[in-house]
Amino acid sequence: MSAFEFSLQAALDLRKREEDAAHRRLGEALRRAESARRDLLETQERHDAILAALRAGRDGSDHQRLACEQIDHAHRYLRNLRATMREQRLRLEQLELQVTHRRSELTEAARERRTLERLSERREAEYRRELARRESRELDEAAATRHARDASEEALPSVIRVSRAA
Repeated sequence: MSAFEFSLQAALDLRKREEDAAHRRLGEALRRAESARRDLLETQERHDAILAALRAGRDGSDHQRLACEQIDHAHRYLRNLRATMREQRLRLEQLELQVTHRRSELTEAARERRTLERLSERREAEYRRELARRESRELDEAAATRHARDASEEALPSVIRVSRAA
């Protein structure tokens, strides 16, 4: 009997490739989300630093006081930063949804692969049991043949003895 061949091996190989592709897509989505998270954090830090500088300038001595023009410019910049942060938060939410979607795709691809792998394992186990049954049957037949041959060889000398006595 030849080696075990899973009849759905091509489908199993395809499922493995699909799972690998889903894994890569998830990794890319995670990288994009992490990058967006870092961008948002950097923007938030710039915003907080400017706000802290404005507060320090307001509360400082005369030589530290900021000119109205500088304050105006800082407020416009803070508004722009807030708008940027809103856009970054929206983008981050979209990317996190994409990560969730990609994670679901990977989970589904892995489930499909595992299903085919379990089927392959069951079929291989069936194949091995059938192979063991055939080998056992062949051994039994060989033992029966040997026993019959041995019995006929034992009977042969007694037949020869009987014919000599007559």
